[in-house]
Amino acid sequence: MKIPSKAILTLFAQPGLVACRALLLGLFITSSAFANIDNPVEFVELGFFEGTENIEAAEWGSQQFKSSFSKSRTRYIYTLINLKNNLWQIKPQEVNISVRYYHFDGRLLAQPVITAEVPADQEFADLWTGWGSVAADQWESGQYRVELWLNNSKKIGQDIFQIKSNTISTSRSNSVEFDKIGFYEASPEDEVPSDWNDSRVRNNFNKDATRYIYTMINLKNLRWKLQDQSVRIHLRYYHSDGRLLGDPVIEYDVPKDWEYAELWNGWGWPDPGKWPADRYRVELWLDNRDKIGESYFTIH
Repeated sequence: MKIPSKAILTLFAQPGLVACRALLLGLFITSSAFANIDNPVEFVELGFFEGTENIEAAEWGSQQFKSSFSKSRTRYIYTLINLKNNLWQIKPQEVNISVRYYHFDGRLLAQPVITAEVPADQEFADLWTGWGSVAADQWESGQYRVELWLNNSKKIGQDIFQIKSNTISTSRSNSVEFDKIGFYEASPEDEVPSDWNDSRVRNNFNKDATRYIYTMINLKNLRWKLQDQSVRIHLRYYHSDGRLLGDPVIEYDVPKDWEYAELWNGWGWPDPGKWPADRYRVELWLDNRDKIGESYFTIH
């Protein structure tokens, strides 16, 4: 179902609004729902993907989802939101979400609005919209924040994405370039997800079932076809209040015939239930000196 936008704005190839759309996903569950009038929907997760002005929504688990985008190739940044319908099996409702895009200096860039009718038989709703420009290379390099506001009055979620500079240095500290990151829950004995479309790769985890949270990263090898190299990445896990939780290290010899290297390591406990509910930040530090990327996951 398409939700019409009031405006599609692109001025002098500068970022502008893009049409909002909504996809409603239904799950059949026999238990009854509990109506929460004060909180008619509940934020579950969000993801970012890049595309043209007219594009279909990415599917959860798709390789299109990233937290870092190249300045030279980025046009619109789309936000896909998954919401739990707290009026499921009670009554239909109209959902109004303002998606606020903030510049890294704190300026509000735009706030496209999603308005969607959620039927009573839909337990979850996927809603999406985007902001950007028809032409690529209009975004400034830096970190942007996206906030979700219910009825323009209550903030229910947020996340960040990065626009990477077009400049690539050939120095020692830029022997690899950050491409993408994902998280999955597992024990040390479990198999690594086979690809980025694996359903285990996500950024929202249940506290009662979570043991280790593994960080899986994809790096572009800037010494591809030139020479072998040893890569050392520190994964710094932070609480939302800034406290460092853990600092697992990835050390790997990347052969020169690898254009990309997929590496991983994790932090956690052998038994589930020990993670405090929180939103965690993971930073990637090359040689423990240069920060090359970051992302977030939530324990609920």
